[in-house]
Amino acid sequence: MGFPVCPFLLEPKDDPDTAVMPDVSSYANSPGLDHPCKCHSDFYHQRRCPDKVSSAFSLFPIFFCFYFSENKFLVFFFKQVQRNESGRYMEDFPYISPCGRERNYIRCDDRPLVFTHLLCDESSGAQHLSYCGGGDKLMVKFEPEKLVMLPENGRVYHPAPEKAGGVGLVKSSLAFELSPGFEYGVGSNAGTPISFHWKGKRYHLTNELLALV
Repeated sequence: MGFPVCPFLLEPKDDPDTAVMPDVSSYANSPGLDHPCKCHSDFYHQRRCPDKVSSAFSLFPIFFCFYFSENKFLVFFFKQVQRNESGRYMEDFPYISPCGRERNYIRCDDRPLVFTHLLCDESSGAQHLSYCGGGDKLMVKFEPEKLVMLPENGRVYHPAPEKAGGVGLVKSSLAFELSPGFEYGVGSNAGTPISFHWKGKRYHLTNELLALV
């Protein structure tokens, strides 16, 4: 599949925030490191990079930044994302993407799954939200009534696969496209979205995701 080289292996005794960065150039042609399952533990800090070509953000290993140019790897990595219930690094890395014996520990600025595109099937009319640059390989059914917008920061969220926390962040540019559809309350509910207008239909917002964000 052409997986990128795993840049650095942390032993359990190493502290991800204080360990010294090695000379990663020595790993470029190391035999046996061309597949992520050959490693035991990798640590990632996930940041959103606006308007990235292949995804809403790149993954930044704490010690070495590389670009996931292989779409198959992106799909594989994000399909595996789940809550970290491994008993290790759970406080600092709340999510994990396992691959055989390898454990990719993840921490992120907000949510590990970011919805990047709204896909519409012209023949059936079905609509899906695609996440993390995976196109139709990574998507969930679009449920307008379950959108949540936080008035304090304008961020928009939508249901995501349960194993990854059940909620994903909508990319800023996509959230901007959806924002005219929100209808706001008055009085005590002023500033809070109560409904969403989409494709000629008015959806009452359930706000069930508020407990997760």
